Amino acid sequence: EHESFPRAVTNRMWGVFFGRGFTNPVDDFNDQNVPSQPELLDGVATNFKQYNFDLKRLIRWICNSDAYHLSYTANKTNEKSETDGLFSRMQLKSMSPEQLFESLMVATKAEAAESKDGRRQLRDRWLDNLVSNFGDDEGNEVNFNGTVVQALLMMNGDDINTAISRKDKGTVSMAYAKAKGNSSGIVNELFLSALNRPASPKELAAISQKLKLRIADKEPMAPYYDLFWALLNSNEFLLNH
Repeated sequence: EHESFPRAVTNRMWGVFFGRGFTNPVDDFNDQNVPSQPELLDGVATNFKQYNFDLKRLIRWICNSDAYHLSYTANKTNEKSETDGLFSRMQLKSMSPEQLFESLMVATKAEAAESKDGRRQLRDRWLDNLVSNFGDDEGNEVNFNGTVVQALLMMNGDDINTAISRKDKGTVSMAYAKAKGNSSGIVNELFLSALNRPASPKELAAISQKLKLRIADKEPMAPYYDLFWALLNSNEFLLNH
C-alpha cells in the first residue's frame, strides 16, 4: 500500500468522530498541509498498520481516547478557534442526515409501523429533504450543519410530526401506556427515548409546572407530543456531545 495510507485513513476516521482531522480538510493530505498533532497521528497510524488495518480496532481506540470524552465547554486556554487542532475539548457538530434519520427512526419508533419497502421510501424521502435543506446547492451532505433551516424543518416537517403523534405504536402513546398516565413516568420515558437519560429533578419540576397549564387539553397526550417534539429539536439530541 502507499506509505501515506495508514496516516490518511487514521486522519479521516479521526475527523469522522471529532468533526475535524489532524489536517483540514481531511482529504487534503499532503506534505504542504502539516498535521496539527503529527506524533499522535503517526503513533495511531503505526498501530493501525501493525493490526492489519483493522477499522473496528481503530474506531475503538478513538472512541476510548481521553480526547473523545472531554467536555465541549471551553475555557480561557482553548476558547479560540486556533486551538481546535489541539483537541483539548470536544467540538460540537450536528449529526449527518443519515445519522439524524436513523436517530429519529429509533426515537419515534416510526420503524415499528413501516414495512421494509415503506421504511426505504420514508428514508429516501426524508434524506432527500434533509440533504437539500442542510447540504450545499449540489446536495452535498458533507457540509451539513445546524442552521435555522434545520430548526424550521424539524419543527414543521410532516414526517416527524406524524411519527410523534402516532396513537398506536408511537413513542408518546407507548410511554403513556407504560406509565399508566403518571406524568413523571411519561416524562422520564420520553427523555430516555430521545436523550437516553431520565429527566433531572430540576427539569422534571419545570416540566411538571408547565404541564399543569395544559390540563384543559381535550387530548391528554397533546402536552407530551409537544414535549417530545421539543426534546427532538434540542441541542442534546441533534448534536454529537
